[in-house]
Amino acid sequence: MPQNAACATTLIALLIVLLDGSFVSAETLVISDTDRGSYTEMGFSQQSERSYIVGDHRGTCASVIACPVDGRNFFVFDLSSISQAIESARLALFVPGPVLPGYKSPDPSENYELHDVVTPLSTLLNGTGGVAAWNDLGSGVVYGSRTMTATDNGTIVEITLNSSAINALNAARGRLFALGGSLTTLDTIPNDEYTFRFATDLDITQLRLTLVPEPSTLILLATAAIGLFTRKPRPSQKCVRLFWIGFTSISTQQTMPINSINTDCHSALAPGGSLLLAGSFAGSHRWTNSNPCRSISGGHEFPFLQRYC
Repeated sequence: MPQNAACATTLIALLIVLLDGSFVSAETLVISDTDRGSYTEMGFSQQSERSYIVGDHRGTCASVIACPVDGRNFFVFDLSSISQAIESARLALFVPGPVLPGYKSPDPSENYELHDVVTPLSTLLNGTGGVAAWNDLGSGVVYGSRTMTATDNGTIVEITLNSSAINALNAARGRLFALGGSLTTLDTIPNDEYTFRFATDLDITQLRLTLVPEPSTLILLATAAIGLFTRKPRPSQKCVRLFWIGFTSISTQQTMPINSINTDCHSALAPGGSLLLAGSFAGSHRWTNSNPCRSISGGHEFPFLQRYC
């Protein structure tokens, strides 16, 4: 009874851990962007170049239209393959550099902030979002932020998404999901305050998700745990002697229970030279002798080298 109580207590504790989910390793999924781009404050779109620059780069740009005072970017990801709940997420973005610096600013750092996107994706992606889309990319629900510096040049930075973003991601499972970004620390001077400039089509922009394990996984583990603690113990096995029997014309390897050595050696030989003894085959060596049986009181004894339990 004490043993049963201990097993029951252990089983209950294990089931609690399994149902909590902490015992099961979460799955990590990396999704590359479906599309990305940027809008200037004048409503000009640059997603055809897959550029995701944000900020002001009037200091080294001569074009009034293409050089924004406050450029904002966006990223779109396809969540159609995801059915599991999303536990956490990070946005991974490559910052070009260091030869052509993706980050540049007269200030030691700039704050990059992510937001939700309410602009219809068809409008956002075909470049017709205009000023309304630009406003949308820098306002609304905040999804996360990161302090950007010159040390980020030539590296992949990760931005941890907050609970609002996780809720939005879970709601968007099975379809496209977008988020926008902007620098919130720009001044009014026409200079270079930007990040993610000089990006190419091959540069990494990814959503890195941690998924909650499927309920079926927990059920299987719980079932296995129940089976582990409720299965009946095997009955104890009797020890047997392992025999290596040999004659000139035969070679037989058999095992025999310890209490079954009263069989007449010669009468146990069947036609063809097999031994009719209880037990299962074991062993890979052969003991040879012209007379492997030795008379003892009450029967015959077969030589053995090992005993198994």
